Amino acid sequence: MPRKSKTDQERGYARSAWDEIRDLEDEFKATIFITLTPEHRAGVFKIRLSCAQVIAQYGQKPVDAAVAVIWPNAHDQAFTGALWDTVIKLRAIVEEQAGLIVLAPQKEG
Repeated sequence: MPRKSKTDQERGYARSAWDEIRDLEDEFKATIFITLTPEHRAGVFKIRLSCAQVIAQYGQKPVDAAVAVIWPNAHDQAFTGALWDTVIKLRAIVEEQAGLIVLAPQKEG
């Protein structure tokens, strides 16, 4: 079976990011904002994703989360791969804020 082309890989990451964003919006009744800002170094950008819950459950605080990464970085990954990875990080933060994930306490020492 032939290997996927770089274009197909990029499309796959872009589609996965898009799907994940739509799922987050549907599951949490939220709006996702994507901000791309050029950094001072040439060719370097900050990718910032934020999630603002529009409708919260009665008695619960609305989810308000954000995550930002610099691209390119030490990870050798395509832009759309970095975008998808950032969406996954945002999902983890949103789920933790919503109380769906309880993190285990860190061991000292």
